[in-house]
Formats: sequence, C-alpha cells, structure tokens
Amino acid sequence: MTWSEIERRASELLVRVPVPPTGSPEVPVEAVARQLGLPVMKVDLGEDVSGILVNEGERSYIAVQQSEHVHRRRFSMAHEIGHYCLGHHQDEAVHVDQAPTITYRAVNRSTDPVSKRKESAANHFAACLLMPRDRVLDEVRKLAGTGPLTDMDVEELARRFKVSQVAMTYRLQFLRKL
Repeated sequence: MTWSEIERRASELLVRVPVPPTGSPEVPVEAVARQLGLPVMKVDLGEDVSGILVNEGERSYIAVQQSEHVHRRRFSMAHEIGHYCLGHHQDEAVHVDQAPTITYRAVNRSTDPVSKRKESAANHFAACLLMPRDRVLDEVRKLAGTGPLTDMDVEELARRFKVSQVAMTYRLQFLRKL
C-alpha cells in the first residue's frame, strides 16, 4: 500500500468524526477509536511498550501506556487505529485456547522487513490521522502566510494539534513545508 493510499484511508475515517466545535484542528483520536468500536484503556503496560491492540474474537480494543505524555498516548492510539484499519491485526493474530491475542507495539528491534513495513505504515497512518494534510496546511497559512516556518511556528502547530514537536516536524517535512 502506498503512502497516498494510507493517507486517503485516514482522511476517509476523519469524515466520520468532525472537528471539535471549538474550531481547534486537534483530532479527537479517542472519538475516532469509539467510532470504530475500539475502546481505549490507559494502563501500565510495562517497560518499552507504548500501546497494544488486543483482539478477542470479533472484538478489539486498544491499551496505551498510562505513564506516557498525553501527546505520546494520542500517537500510540492513532498508531493502533492504523494497524486496525490497515488489517495488520488480522495478519498477526495467534489464537491459543480462545485467549485474547495481543499485538505489541514496543520498541521495534525486528529485522523482519514485513514487520518494519507494517510499523512504518501504521506510523504514517497515525501522522495522517492526527495531522490531516488540509488542516495542517490551513494552520500553516494562518501562522506563516507564504513565509518560511520558524521553530516557534512548529512549536505552535504541535500545540494546536496536540502532538509532539518531533511528530509535527516529520509531518511538515513530509508535506514539504520544512
């Protein structure tokens, strides 16, 4: 699947979840998960685990590391939604005695190219979901007009979208705004 196809899927999902009435560009990621029927729990997942997608038969849910910063939890939720929407959870399901199957999203030390592609695709989906192209470009125009973005602009954009500055920097680079 191409980056454009992944972005299109994220955009189609956002059509179902409107922008909050405050006019903020922030995407209500938990509302997106609810729209998909994916409950989100904030729990202690242990060291090096930011999020998991749990599948119990036909039911799935997301758990995120409660101790992480809200921006990291939001990205983890969006990442897990990406795995769900891209069908990765179906490929990785292991059914043992009807016990829940868990797909862990930890520090990825895998050398498996398929695993790396899935993680990259879920990260791209998360970026597209949390920082939709049109919303980002609109906010960029409001902040900088046609001029170049400054570090303070990137910081402000990250604040508006409730993402980390690193995530916003990557998204702006992908959109060729930095």
